[in-house]
Amino acid sequence: MADENIVDEVVDTKVVAPASPVIDDSVTDTGLVTDPPKDTAPAAPAPKAGDWPADWRDKFSGGDAQKAARLQRYASPQALTDALIAAQNKIRAGDLKPTLGKDAKPEEVAAFREAHGIPAEPGKYDLGDLEVPEGEKPMVDKFLASAHSVNMTPDQVRTALKAYTDISEEARNARIAQDNEIKASAEDALRAEWGEDYRTNINLVTNLLDAAPEGLRDKLLRGRLADGTPIGSSPEALRFLVGLARERNPAGVVVPSGVITAQSVDDEIQKIEKTMREDRAAYNRDEKMQARYRQLLVWRSSQKAA
Repeated sequence: MADENIVDEVVDTKVVAPASPVIDDSVTDTGLVTDPPKDTAPAAPAPKAGDWPADWRDKFSGGDAQKAARLQRYASPQALTDALIAAQNKIRAGDLKPTLGKDAKPEEVAAFREAHGIPAEPGKYDLGDLEVPEGEKPMVDKFLASAHSVNMTPDQVRTALKAYTDISEEARNARIAQDNEIKASAEDALRAEWGEDYRTNINLVTNLLDAAPEGLRDKLLRGRLADGTPIGSSPEALRFLVGLARERNPAGVVVPSGVITAQSVDDEIQKIEKTMREDRAAYNRDEKMQARYRQLLVWRSSQKAA
């Protein structure tokens, strides 16, 4: 039974309701993160190829007109990035060689040549299997000196010399073909003009030149006139030489030695006369021997008259 003297006290106390817990919708009761709340703003998408502003070159160049002009070479920042990476890869791989400035120092030139495989001296260029004709070596040496002065690489030198030798070979072959045509044409003309005396006249020229100082005969026959015609294939030159030969040898006597002497003619006459005595029938059948005998007699008579 309650005490009648106890009076209930009313305490003026505010009762605070417990705060409601903050629930993160992105966390499930399993502790895993799920999709963000629907009211969260989505991240901005990456720019696409065509999303760059039209003035990206000006912005990238920082207001430098020369840089902006160089950036005109690239269609997009992506192309610029690709070019940068490609250049870096070449540097790492050693594909980019040093270059020479206008006033390069000797040590810079030496480093440049070493990087490009250029020898220290012109005569040390590696020509590979390229063969240089003996007569053309002085010209090739001059070319190598010039090539070295402008730092041509061995590949460049070999390519240039290969082109030169090919052109020279073509020129030589063309000259040989032309000389053969000139020779054939001259022979046809002189055979028609001299008839049966063609071979005799050629032999007379040979005998005449055999009497020249050693080496002069070949120099004359291998020489050329001003128009490039070989002397030995020039009808005009051969006619002149035949005239000289016949002045020395009116009878047109040709001896194997190339030197006409009274003794050589007498020896040949005696040989033919022996055939006449021992085998007259053979002599009578041989018209060439008869003509030769008459030729020799005429020459001997002309020498006695002189």
